[in-house]
Amino acid sequence: MKYLAILLATTAIASCAYIPDERLERDVRQIVRTRADVEASWHRDADAQRVALEKAKALLADGLGLEEAVQVALLANPDLQIEFERLGIARAEYIDAITLPNPVVFASRRRVEDGDGHQTEYGLVQNILALVRLPIERRVASFELQAAKLHMANAVIALAANTRVAYYELAAKRRLARLHDQHADAGRLRLELAERYYTAGNIAAAEREEQRDAAVASRHAQAAAQRELAAATAVLERLLGGLSIADVELSDRLAPVPAQDPEFAPLLARALEQNLQIDAYRREVDARTAGRQAIRRTRWLDELSVGVSTEQDPDGTRLTGPDVEFPLPLFSQRQAEVARGDAVARLAMREAEAAALNLREQLELAFARLVEHRRNVVMLRDELLPARERLRDSEQRRQFFMLEGPFAPLAARQLELEGYEQFIAEVGAYWAARAQLAALCGNCEAMLGAP
Repeated sequence: MKYLAILLATTAIASCAYIPDERLERDVRQIVRTRADVEASWHRDADAQRVALEKAKALLADGLGLEEAVQVALLANPDLQIEFERLGIARAEYIDAITLPNPVVFASRRRVEDGDGHQTEYGLVQNILALVRLPIERRVASFELQAAKLHMANAVIALAANTRVAYYELAAKRRLARLHDQHADAGRLRLELAERYYTAGNIAAAEREEQRDAAVASRHAQAAAQRELAAATAVLERLLGGLSIADVELSDRLAPVPAQDPEFAPLLARALEQNLQIDAYRREVDARTAGRQAIRRTRWLDELSVGVSTEQDPDGTRLTGPDVEFPLPLFSQRQAEVARGDAVARLAMREAEAAALNLREQLELAFARLVEHRRNVVMLRDELLPARERLRDSEQRRQFFMLEGPFAPLAARQLELEGYEQFIAEVGAYWAARAQLAALCGNCEAMLGAP
């Protein structure tokens, strides 16, 4: 009995496992800080949710900058809280995996037929093999929980990156919408002048219809710009937890595009080292490998129970001694479980390899977009826009010297606005591609250069 008591005390201590939610949240924050300068909180009750929403609304009160948008998203986005709750489920699964099964108590009392007295038997049995497997199970569960933390931290960084992308796109769409308004005003003015000139007999009907066609095209482009603006606003509002930003001023301007992009090879090396999804897959490979080893080591004996029992006969004789129970592996040696463990381990390794390849592909595409948009920005800034500005000035001078009518300068102005529209669209696309690239390579802002 003394040895059984010691055994039970040891197993009770070994099976004690409690990880508070606060510790998980702190661990996730520490992982995120190594990759990005952002922070997220787990809203575990209604009060925490209310406080976070109040903070988010306060950030929107005085305009919305890029980093303020990221903070609002981390405070108010419901998808992030879904990921936190999944982390809570992973925590519960971890505790369950490293908790030993309860000991089994049994008792019986049988009456002697056609006689006096009773036979009593009682005892206590504990699965000892579970204690033997506990270090391995703890190791497997630790890898799985670490993978869940990495997935959670990656969700935080991904939300920050997606918010930056949406912010850049919205900033560009707002500026584009204003340029399209100017473009449409110029088209309207051209049409009004054409109507007056036609009424006065100074232009033919064909030229008037040409101006009408240009005005309709500019209004159509204006409507399309408004639709794109509404769509970009909806995307960012969704990331911000549904908070309205229709009347909120964006306080950050699109920064000039740098003259040079970084080399691809250092970015790829950084990504393979720092990407949290890749780290998570590696931890899952470790967990599946350890789980396969555990199955193979105990395949011949999947249960071993040891205990003690006491039996008292009707004459008062008491018999006490140990009990041992284990299955004989005559028919099943856990072949299916071993095969499944091997397959799961191989699957985890293949998924990790595929994830690394997918990351490389995404990084290559993001880098190609970055280079393309920067090249387009430089071409528009250094070649097309100056040419169209010179064309506008030339047409204005020709009108001043009465060598041209009023339509040519207005048409040149519209061409100039179209050039600015293309330029702003490319600048916004460049910074959106840059935000995606930074998220993929793991907070490589220093390598990309500050905006």
